[in-house]
Order: sequence, then structure tokens, then C-alpha cells
Amino acid sequence: MKNIKTILLIILTVTIGLGSCVKKKFDPPPYAGDYDPNLPVNMTIKDLKAMYNLGTGGTSAITEDYTISGIVTASDETGNFYKQIIIQDSTAALPIKINQNNLYTEFPVGRKVYIKCKGMSLGEYGDFIQLGYGEDADKNLADLPRALITEHVIKASYPNVVEPKVVTVGDLNSLALSQDMLGMLVKFERVQVIDIDRGENFGDNPDVTNTSGVNRTIVDCLEDAIILRNSNYSNFREVPMPDGAGSLVGIYSRFNDDAQIIIRNPQDVNFDQERCPFGQSTDTIARIADLRNMYTGTDVTLSGTRIRGVVISDPSDDFGNNITSKNMVIQDGDRGIVVRFATSEDNPWAMGDSLEIIVGGQKISEFGRLLQIGDQVKASDVQKLGTGTVTPRIATIAEIITNFEDWESTLVTIQNATFVSRENPTYQGTVQLNDGSTTSDFPMYTQFYAAFKNTPITIGQTKNLTGFLYSIKSADRFSIRRLTDVTP
Repeated sequence: MKNIKTILLIILTVTIGLGSCVKKKFDPPPYAGDYDPNLPVNMTIKDLKAMYNLGTGGTSAITEDYTISGIVTASDETGNFYKQIIIQDSTAALPIKINQNNLYTEFPVGRKVYIKCKGMSLGEYGDFIQLGYGEDADKNLADLPRALITEHVIKASYPNVVEPKVVTVGDLNSLALSQDMLGMLVKFERVQVIDIDRGENFGDNPDVTNTSGVNRTIVDCLEDAIILRNSNYSNFREVPMPDGAGSLVGIYSRFNDDAQIIIRNPQDVNFDQERCPFGQSTDTIARIADLRNMYTGTDVTLSGTRIRGVVISDPSDDFGNNITSKNMVIQDGDRGIVVRFATSEDNPWAMGDSLEIIVGGQKISEFGRLLQIGDQVKASDVQKLGTGTVTPRIATIAEIITNFEDWESTLVTIQNATFVSRENPTYQGTVQLNDGSTTSDFPMYTQFYAAFKNTPITIGQTKNLTGFLYSIKSADRFSIRRLTDVTP
């Protein structure tokens, strides 16, 4: 009996020991927060995709030890993506086909992952390059088997943010122009559901239609159209698509010649604006360059016209405010113009806002020597399309003097400009600049109500300065928007 008890005690001890070893072996690593295994990455997603000869069909096995890394931008959480995640780095994006459901529990949007590519395969689906594992019975790219997920897909930090790339429908409708963006998270600023699809749900009932997905159509205010592809097995298929117009975020996909957008959830659609057309359907979208060329010294009254551009002046009371409150400087391409509003309250738009403005009925005229549109533009004449950026033209003072009329109301950067004299010990008033490109000094002007007017300025300092060109009756001059426009 004593021997039996001893044997049982030994067995129990061994069992507990084995249980402890097993538990230790399968303890998951700390995947939350900033944990990152920091695997060496030796290839970008763009370079990996370039290894596949698009249009040839079939699959291409990866035989070298390539490792890529990216952030998950889409998963299967709502069912609009099936057995795949989309990852994106700074160069490109790529779908990863994985034979497992509920991938979002391990690979949610925002998870950083490393992909060990050796042994996996590249393939395509309708001109869309994907990463999977070998071929299926139909010679198509197969999913990565569940048993091999942890060998090839390595989790890292969470959460991370990927900002969508702002594009237009026209940008994506050309495969030649948008090939590098396939799979990326993108954003349209002002689009809407086409009239025939208004009132429809995002998806259909597959038991009724016997289809796995449905195409809805999204259009912008220029009537460029793109397919909104939704799965009939998504958990939001019965949600009505919103009316109105606004922004839409999604994954840019493609099936052969058809550009598509696939949203992750209904929150990717934010239609909080009036439907197009804004203004009259017969309005013409005019380039600022063309409007400037129309003025030959006599006022020109516009009709049936809208303009678009990005605000380059800064009305912020906290940082900028270096411009008359009724005026806005807006730039379209390499030309800009001042838009003058009826009241200060009609002009709440911030630096970087991308706007569409009805200018029909307004005049192109000069105030002093400053070319402007209107003096009665109302807030209701403006529709915000989103946000945008303008890259300043790098120019010498000599070039600015020569080209001032064409470059007026545009953003420029003057490099290595020295403060040679000043009207006051601060930025307020006129400070003369010289960059050595000409013997002529050039005035930088700061309004008495600018947020940074009392900041001291030191004569003899040399800085890089970014601002807009702005004339008055007696002089051409340059104005920064805020102190961050002044850099060493």
C-alpha cells in the first residue's frame, strides 16, 4: 500500500511539472501596448509586389528570406472582408489571405505585423496583387493555412494609426495612375450615393438575391463615379446608406477594369453636407489662373462660376491673424487669389481648408494693386471639401520681384533671408529682407493685430521664411502666417 501511494505521488508530481511546462511554452507574448519583436525588415511592400508579373495569372512562390512589415488597415470584423487582412507600410498595401475566421481578434485594425514571406506566394485577383500560400485546385492563390499563421504572421504593437490618403474619384479611375495605391486606405472628401441607389441598404439579403455582394455607386460633384463594393454577408448589410454628401474612407480595390472602394464599417461614411451640385448644375469650375488672366485692368463680373482651392492664409487668433479678417488667400495649383467676404463672420475658414466657392455674380477687381474676387461673398457661398496642402514655391527675392504679378497670392519660401532693417523691435510693421540674390531689399509685413506682432526680431539673423505674396497700392510685400513659418 505504501508503494502504491509513493507511485501515485510520483505520477502526480510529474503531471504537475508537465502541466507547468506546457503552460509556460504556450504563454502568449505581451502583444498590447508598445511591444515589438523588432524583426529585421529587408523589403518594402511595394518592392515585394513588384516581384509579381501582373496580368500573367497564376502564382509566384517566394523562395528568399524576405520580411515585410505593415499596419493592419482592414480586417474581417464586420464581414465586409473575408479571411484576409490588409496591411500597409509607407510605400504600398497588400491583402494577406489567411484561412481563419475572426481574424480581427488577433489582427485588429491598427495592429502592426511582420510577414515572413519565404514559402508564401504572390498571386492576383482581377489585377489586384495578393499574398497567400501556394495554389488551390483551380490554380488560384490559396490561403495561408491556419497551422502556419504564427510561423509567417508575427504580431507587434497595437494600436497604430494609418491616416487615409486623400484622393479624388478621378485619381482612382485610371489604373495607370493609381496602381501603386491599390490596397491603400484612401479618403474621398465630398462624394455621395448616386441617385438610383438613394434609399438602398449597404447590402442585399443573399438568401433572396443569391449573390455574395452588391455594387453601389458613389459619385463626386464632377460626376466621376466609382463602385462601392459591399458584401451581402457583412453585419451592416441592412443598414441604409446615408443621404447627403461628405467624406468616405475605404480600401481602394480593383476588379479588372473596375475601380472599387470597400469600407470597413458604416462609420467610414460621413455624409454631413448637402448633396451636389453645390450652386447651379450648369456652373463651371474655373481655374484661378484663368480668372486672373481675364482681368486686363477693367472689372470683370463673373457668372455661373465656382472655384476650388486650398486656404493659404491663417485667420487663427491664437497663431496667425496676419490678414484683414474679410480676406482669404486661396491657391489652386501654382496660382492664387484673394477672396473678399461680405463680413468677417462669413469668413471662418482655416488655413489648409480645401474649399469650393460660388463666385458667380462677384467681380474680379483690384483693390490698390491687389487682385481679388468680390467683396460680398457669403458663408453660404462656400462648401468645405476637406483639407489639403500647398507646397510653397522656393524662390529668391530677385525671382519674386520679377514674377510678382503672376505669383501674387501664392505661397513661397525664401531661403537664407537676412533681416536687414526694421520698423519696430518686433515683427509688427515692416521688416526689410535680403537673400543676396539682388541689391534690392524686400519688405515683410506684419499687421498690428497679428497674433505674433509682439515677438522680438533681431537684425542680422538669417532665416528661411514661408508666406504669401500680397500687394497694396504702394508696395509689393511678403507676409508670414504664423511663427512656425520662420525656420533656421
